[in-house]
Amino acid sequence: MRWILLTLFVGLSVFAWSQDAPDVRSMMRDVFPVSQLKPGMRGYGLTVFKGTKIERFEVEVVGVLENALYGYPLVMIMMRGGPITERGAMVIGGMSGSPIFINGKILGAVAYGFFFPKEPAALVTPLEAMLTNLHPRAEAQLTDLRGGHMIRKPVRIAGVRYAGVYIGHAQPTTPNVAWARPLTTPIMVSGVSPRTMKYLEAMLKRHGFTPLMAPSGGTAKQVPVRFEPGAAVATPLATGDIDLSAIGTLTYRKGDYVLAFGHPFFGVGAVEMPMHAAEIVDVFSSYARSFKLGNRAQPLGAIYYDGAFAVAGRMGQRARMIPMHARITNAARGVQREFRCEVFNHPMHTGWITAIVMLEFLDRVHYDMGEASAGVRWRLQTRPFGEIRYENRVATRDSLASAVLSDLYYVLNLLLNAPEQKVELERLELEVAVLPGRGAAVIDSLQVDRF
Repeated sequence: MRWILLTLFVGLSVFAWSQDAPDVRSMMRDVFPVSQLKPGMRGYGLTVFKGTKIERFEVEVVGVLENALYGYPLVMIMMRGGPITERGAMVIGGMSGSPIFINGKILGAVAYGFFFPKEPAALVTPLEAMLTNLHPRAEAQLTDLRGGHMIRKPVRIAGVRYAGVYIGHAQPTTPNVAWARPLTTPIMVSGVSPRTMKYLEAMLKRHGFTPLMAPSGGTAKQVPVRFEPGAAVATPLATGDIDLSAIGTLTYRKGDYVLAFGHPFFGVGAVEMPMHAAEIVDVFSSYARSFKLGNRAQPLGAIYYDGAFAVAGRMGQRARMIPMHARITNAARGVQREFRCEVFNHPMHTGWITAIVMLEFLDRVHYDMGEASAGVRWRLQTRPFGEIRYENRVATRDSLASAVLSDLYYVLNLLLNAPEQKVELERLELEVAVLPGRGAAVIDSLQVDRF
């Protein structure tokens, strides 16, 4: 039996976002212009290698790649100091956004690194470009930020001469080009089992993220922190019984306004994402990809724009997440569990994050593959359509989780991507009763007395 009851009413929003336009002109005084750079100029960068202490590393300008990133240049630098050279970590995932200073002013943020580097070479996104992402009306920059592009300018890296540089997540097919990609953004994961982790890794990989087990289990503890250029920053996609938090670095702060990462997160424009402090446990050195291991700490504000050159946030704001509650019963095992979680609110990403979260919750109560059935109920609170209720009985010979979640996933994507009207999700309540056996009926024949 299946029935869907739709009750229409208009509720109050739990979050209202308003963004004042910052004064970018005054911020330009903090910028070291790319036009004044010369090869061989020296400076320094700031980042956190352990704990919350901001440490310095040395840099030298190699050259400028003109018109490399949506009309703006990128600056190639060599780095040394700390685990970058002392432990052979080279360019480290989680350093995205680490500010680079020349003559006391900010040149930009470490943002891109090369594949299997022999030297600690990185590409810097200029602060001049990042400042254009401080206001959410900069929609003109939102081309397909996941696509790659080629810089046809000869470069020499680690003694090897290349015909150009390809910038993108996917490996280039053109021969004799250096492959630069956004620094791997580590996603600290807590509460996810190996089977769910495989699905999560496949979804995150396309956006340049690497899921890693969180050292402290995803708990957001209070840590002493100076939230200034070089500080570690965390951005959670899910919190609660499952925690997914990205780790990066703060590039620039002016009053309540901040810029981080130096490259797109998802590259989707206006967003509501929580912004937290972070504590770095250590740096993991690897020939392929080194990265920081860290934990999400206390909330500090919200990210409101995810652009071509940076993510922009504001201190003291609160981003609206979607609360979810699941009650799952397995009668054969005599087990009933309840789970709670809040997930990132965005039309392009809420659906798959919800599916990952609920898949993990179901696996904790019913892991087996094979014949099974379940009673499924869920209630979805929305605006402007009010409460949507669903009830069904599903049976399968394969994955029970797929049978349980398929309609929910379809409805979420249908609502979130409705072309006629914007739909906001406010809350999800899910109940699943796992039953022994397949519990399915078969129709042997059907007769009608007329056509």
